[in-house]
This record gives sequence, C-alpha cells and structure tokens, in this order.
Amino acid sequence: MFLASVCCFLAAWIAAITAQDLWKFRRRGRLLILAAAIFFFLFAVYLLRAAFWTGFTIAVCSAAIALYFQSPRIRAAFQSEPSNQKDS
Repeated sequence: MFLASVCCFLAAWIAAITAQDLWKFRRRGRLLILAAAIFFFLFAVYLLRAAFWTGFTIAVCSAAIALYFQSPRIRAAFQSEPSNQKDS
C-alpha cells in the first residue's frame, strides 16, 4: 500500500511540474506531454482487445494531443524563450 501511495504521489508531482511548464510555455512541458501521449496510446492499443471502444477513444485522444503539440504554431510558441520576469 505504501508503494502505491508513493507511485501516486510521484505521478501527481510529475503532472504538476508538467502543468507549470505548459503554463510558462517551456519546452520541457511540451516534451513531457508528448511522452505521456505516447504512453497513453500504447496503453490504448493494449486495451483494444479487452475493451475496444474505450481503447479506441483513448488512442484517438492521445493521437490528437500528440498531433496538436507537434503542429508548427504550437512548436514555435514553445521554442521561444520565456521572458525572464520574476513571478509575483
């Protein structure tokens, strides 16, 4: 039970860091989202045999997220350096 709690805490920590990086348009946030989309897609492919429509829905959503974050306009927004203003 302790190990499951630690794993859930680490997943929440990674999600929080990713959200903060996405909010600030950092490149690391975009790459973490792409990695998560790939893992969700692989999980969806695994689910296709047991629960076809659930796996299909997850696969389509994760592919759409990956394609969105690979679009030129979004890539350009994350490639530019964020301003060095201090957080208030």
